[in-house]
Amino acid sequence: MGSLTPDPAPPTPGTQPVFPLWKRLREELRNPYVLILLLSVAVYSSYWSWLAISRDYAMVTAVYDLGLFLQHVWVFTQPGSIGLYGLPGLPAPVAYLALTVDQPFEFLLSPLALLNSYSTILVLQSIALGAGALPLYAIARKTLSSDPPALLVSLAYLLYFPLGGVNWFDAHFIAFFVPLFLLGFYFLIHRSFRLAGLFLLLAGTTEYPSILLVVLFALTLLGEAVLNGRILKRGWDLPALKFSLILFVLSLLFFLYQFVYLNSYLGPQGFAATVHLGASGGVSIGSGPISIRNRITVALLILAPVLFLPVLSPRWLVMLSPIGYLVFGTTYFGYSFPEIFRSQYSAVFIPFVFLGVVYAMRWLRRFYPAGEVRSVQKSSRLYSVRRRLSQPSYLGLAVVLTGILFASVFQPYGPLNDQGPDKFVVPSANLARFNEIQRLESLVPRDTPYVLFQNDMPGMLPRPLAYLDTPLVTGIGDWQNVSIYDAEVGHFPLTLFTGHTVNTSVEYAVDDPYNWGFLARGTAFNNSMYPFIRDLYGSGMYGILGEIDGMLALERGYSGVPLLYSPFNQVFPARDLWVPNLPPSQWNNASWNGSKIPSGQNEISATNADSMHAWDGPGLILSPGKYEVRFSLMTTNLSPQNHISLVATGDNGKDVLGAESINGSNFTQANVWTGFNLTFYANNTYQLVSFPGLSILWRGTLSIQSITLTQLSPGSPRYSDTASST
Repeated sequence: MGSLTPDPAPPTPGTQPVFPLWKRLREELRNPYVLILLLSVAVYSSYWSWLAISRDYAMVTAVYDLGLFLQHVWVFTQPGSIGLYGLPGLPAPVAYLALTVDQPFEFLLSPLALLNSYSTILVLQSIALGAGALPLYAIARKTLSSDPPALLVSLAYLLYFPLGGVNWFDAHFIAFFVPLFLLGFYFLIHRSFRLAGLFLLLAGTTEYPSILLVVLFALTLLGEAVLNGRILKRGWDLPALKFSLILFVLSLLFFLYQFVYLNSYLGPQGFAATVHLGASGGVSIGSGPISIRNRITVALLILAPVLFLPVLSPRWLVMLSPIGYLVFGTTYFGYSFPEIFRSQYSAVFIPFVFLGVVYAMRWLRRFYPAGEVRSVQKSSRLYSVRRRLSQPSYLGLAVVLTGILFASVFQPYGPLNDQGPDKFVVPSANLARFNEIQRLESLVPRDTPYVLFQNDMPGMLPRPLAYLDTPLVTGIGDWQNVSIYDAEVGHFPLTLFTGHTVNTSVEYAVDDPYNWGFLARGTAFNNSMYPFIRDLYGSGMYGILGEIDGMLALERGYSGVPLLYSPFNQVFPARDLWVPNLPPSQWNNASWNGSKIPSGQNEISATNADSMHAWDGPGLILSPGKYEVRFSLMTTNLSPQNHISLVATGDNGKDVLGAESINGSNFTQANVWTGFNLTFYANNTYQLVSFPGLSILWRGTLSIQSITLTQLSPGSPRYSDTASST
């Protein structure tokens, strides 16, 4: 099974601590293998930092979990309000101490909250994951007594596509488990037991219940000690045995403390919720059946990039058993393919996969003894192939090449990723819009807990939260029976993940109708921002505190003019509109397949048309306000008998917001693009807003080039429909 001390081997340069630290460092930096590794770590950290920040600026990061990352470390900078997050009924100092003992790693990261920078968090996570290659290199070099295979294993780690998945999905404390565990094991094999215990326990405190992995690791060490001392008669390694026993006791006690703390924190239903958190790896929502084929796919993809080498290392195979249970024994979709490889859950097996690779390479080295003189009997081709593949450098190169092959399909930068089953879409940063939403968010006071916002708005945190550290986010929590009545009385029923239902106030609400979080739904009916914002505004109890480019900040009881206002303006070319189902002979360069597919044409033309629809679209979401629509049209026939209705509709045509009829005589000249305006008022937020041409009867050809939408003024909850005509 292996022990804490590797097989005796001649020392290699840089492996013995002969010089003082600074001289040792200078020697290491002269090592070309170390320089290549440092460059590789820098490339990995730079790429993933850029990608993570780009995702944030593209507004695809989430409150769950990037926002909660900052929220959790920010809590430690607010000892006066710690009662909101600590054990109920305890004085703030005692509650602060209890929380610190429960989450010491988050406490250590609390200075990050002072920077209030999500970019810093994302960069720190990328550097930490990339830096995991450094202790892995040192472990492999000591274990294999050679630099080349150690470098190759470390490069394979950086290429390992599940590592990129941890980086992809925002930021999580469990990501730091990877470098901390590797660092702890590095000190362990160097028999620096205090440092080893410190980093291993710190790894176990990154996120509940990762400490159970440290408990299991301590048990494997105890098992190995008993096996080596009692069964194999190799003698007792008393210092290592003492360390293993202390590590087991401390990690088990810490787990029990966390378990009791969470039960007390979550209340009467805490036991069930705590067990569920542990069984699902920290996830409390969303589960369903997973096919056995999917589970097998996950297991194969974990091991295939490293040529299944960890199965040859019993210690690390035992350490991989928890992920085996989570993949094959739970129904949570986060452990299915492809979700597991684009989320934080890979962090719980990555260190063990690569430590398994290192120790498997050491075990296979017996088939390639150094300085062996090959006999006639051992000169067969099969023996030669086995001998070469068991050499650590050859095996390391094979693992790197396999890692490159899988990365080409399963990494965002892979040339085959677009055709792969786990396709990543690298977003384009939209810094201007990112700054706009930040300006809107700044209107809401930071000390207000009762703010409703979307899951795509991590910038709304940190703030003091009223319900068990729960942000009032749509699309995640179970909001029940959302209605105008709830907005009028100022209480919305919310079922917490503990099972309790609370009537929460909403003092402010911030929406972005053009981002993914606006229509994202939770498990309850109407649990998205769209019905929420309609009921809040439609109740007349919430005024527009600010509006920027269609995004709103509402405040309960506000009746003044918006503190920030930037009107919504957008041009929709004909290629973004839809072509209705007319006989092909009546249309030029357009087609319709029964679904709302953009025409793709620079202009839409109808010749000798007699139909209900001439065009339709674009089907956008529109916030309250007064608007002007300008249709750019051209005709070949100025006959007053030709006519068409220009209409503004909402909710897929169910609501008519405005209409204007024109005929051929309204054009001053044939074959010239002419603008026609339609003014309307939207008295609430509408989805699927379109500007179709309806009831067309036209001899000759009528063409549309574009539609321009301009907001003339913001909405008002007391603004009547009749006012729109003024």
